[in-house]
Amino acid sequence: ITFEGHGELIRSISYFPDGERMISGSEDKTVRQWDLKAGKEIERARSVCEGDVWAVAVSGDGRWVVAAGGDWNSTELKACEVETGIVKTFEGHSNQITCVDISADSTLLATGAKDFTVRVWNLESWTLAKSWPTVLGDSFEGHTGTIESLALSFDCTLLASASSDDTVKLW
Repeated sequence: ITFEGHGELIRSISYFPDGERMISGSEDKTVRQWDLKAGKEIERARSVCEGDVWAVAVSGDGRWVVAAGGDWNSTELKACEVETGIVKTFEGHSNQITCVDISADSTLLATGAKDFTVRVWNLESWTLAKSWPTVLGDSFEGHTGTIESLALSFDCTLLASASSDDTVKLW
């Protein structure tokens, strides 16, 4: 099956836990949801963003869809609660968001950006996580290049970030 519809580079994809749908994010400023059985877009679920979409994720419980990106000097981070359609915008990075990960228990959202920083958000309170048990202290600063990838450990005790500075940091 080939899915077509985006008008520019597709940067990210993520499956829903039901295995019947996936989302994709593109530089055409859209997040699209795809019906894997029907082989076509679920158009009513399309989301339009202000900037390029660099990363998308679906939470393990299927409750949240996250889209992140922006343009060179702006950021955009949105989490949509699938059942209610409520969309929350998060602010905290100073440059384009490049990667996201949602914790296995669907309560935390980790983001990395071109501002060389990592942030961890609480999806229940929609705020920055205040008490994160980091290995190296309280700061998520220390990379000297864009955060290219990150991953929360299954038990949410560790966060790893990879950067264009050729390092991986464990927080």
